[in-house]
Order: sequence, then structure tokens, then C-alpha cells
Amino acid sequence: MVVGVDIGGTKLAAGLVGREPRPLAVLRCPTPQGARALIDALAGIVGRLAACAPEPVVAVGVGVPSLIDHVSRRVLMSVNADLADVDVVALLEERLGLPVAIDNDANLAALAEQRAGAARGLAHVVLLTIGTGIGGGVIIDGQPFRGSRGSGAELGHVVVQADGPPCQGRCPSRGCLETMASGTAIARDARALAERRPQGALAAAARREGGQLRAPALMALARAGEPEALEVVERAARHLGAGLASLANVFNPEALVVGGGVGEAGEVLLRPAREEYRRRALPPNAAAPVLQAGFGNEAGIVGAALLARERAG
Repeated sequence: MVVGVDIGGTKLAAGLVGREPRPLAVLRCPTPQGARALIDALAGIVGRLAACAPEPVVAVGVGVPSLIDHVSRRVLMSVNADLADVDVVALLEERLGLPVAIDNDANLAALAEQRAGAARGLAHVVLLTIGTGIGGGVIIDGQPFRGSRGSGAELGHVVVQADGPPCQGRCPSRGCLETMASGTAIARDARALAERRPQGALAAAARREGGQLRAPALMALARAGEPEALEVVERAARHLGAGLASLANVFNPEALVVGGGVGEAGEVLLRPAREEYRRRALPPNAAAPVLQAGFGNEAGIVGAALLARERAG
């Protein structure tokens, strides 16, 4: 048995995985603030899963929303988690007494989808995970692409609007795909529209939600066909489609996969994104399908478990 851990900007999830690439049990909790609290939470959640495992846990894989130096194994920069310059591997191995492997969370989601999910068996895959932020993973010739030291494939920080809003977290850029099409961006744009139209449906929804109109509530309204919600989602989808076109032109993949919590919105987001992507991509690169991730929110867990198993032998 192995444990796969997926650290998100707002949620931490861990799953117990056996021979089949599906979690047998999953535990979730809010992502704590601060490195020490986060390491404590990781050790605790892995320990709880190991205690209920039908067989011994032999390794742990951890996906982090961070740039990782795979030579030193340290986190170089973390946009949505407090892990900068933290040796997560050493700290967890000391606490757990188990081998620990670490990678960028979106790299692991791409690995899961390529090994056993929506892009199973394809050698060239680009994946975007859309949630609080946007992560990216690239598979080239069947293997994850990480760059010279491991901090490559930060696809959420491809710029789609040069003079756009400042990116979130510690990113120094503006108009990144993450700040134009993530769940955070969708909620921001929905609140702005509600303020401009105080008698509209989004303003009413915001009042029902205590003034905090978040992406899941907005997506539910969009799936129900509410025009203002569709307006916001389709704006984000156009930016997503522009980003997909750029990535298709760079990598010429066999498939583009969209996952994450916001990615699970399905066709209400993917249909307009596909249309924009096909309008913008060079014709030879516009043939790759845009697929919804097969593992959904569990892709990071499954990918982390696959990494742990591969490293453990």
C-alpha cells in the first residue's frame, strides 16, 4: 500500500492506494497556514490512513502547489502554500519513518491521467488543473517534463493578457492564465458583476451566500443556464481557450486535459474554451481533443501514489 497526498491552496487530501489506481480511502482537511502546521497536518493524515490500511504502507507521495528543486529536494517557491525553502521530504521521512517522494501537484495529476485516466496510453499530454489557482503538467514521450531543475511546466503562469490583473500569491506577473481563469478569478469577476448590477441574479446569489459568491455556487448557476453566471464563466473560458491554444502550439500534444475542482464544471466551461482554442491554435495543433480529467479531484492523490510506488520499486 502507498499513500498519495495532494496539497491544494485551500484543501489537503490524502488517499490510501493499493494495486489499482483508485483510492481505497480518502481523508481531507483545510490546508493549514504556516509550514510547521502543514507538516504536522501531513504527518497526522498519513498516520491515520496507515493505521487503517489492510497492508503495510511502504511509501508516501506528496504533490505540492510549488516549484521544486529536484536536485536538493527543497521547495523553491510556493504560490498558494507556505512551503518556500522547506525540505518537505526530510521532515516527513523523519516523522513517518517511510520513504517520501515529492513533485509538483499538477505534474502528478498529469501522470495520473496519462497512466490511467482520460489520456491513458498517450505519450504527449498537456494538463491544466483549475481550482484556487491553475497548475499545469506536461507529459513528453510518456514521462513528466520538469525542466532543468524541476521548476518547469508552470502552465498557469502563461500570460494571456499582458496588462491584466496582478497574479495572486507570490507570482510577480500580470494577466497570467491563473489570474484570468481560476476559481479565484471567476469568483472575483462574479462579485464585480454583482456590484455593477445590484438588481441582478448574481447580486441576489451573493446576498444568499452572505456576500461571498464563490466559484462552486457560480458554476451551479451557470449549469442551470443563468445568463449572468454564463457571462462570467464564458469570459474565463475564453481566457482558458487562449491558454490552451498557446500550449498546443508549444507542445503539439495528443490531448489537452482539464481537471481540478473548477474543471469538473464540465461542458459549461469546456465548450466555449474548446471553441476559443480551435479558433486560435495553428491548424495542425488544433486537432488535439480537450478532455475532462478522468480522476477529477482525485488525480493529484492518484499521481502522488503512482510516484510513491515507482520510487519505492
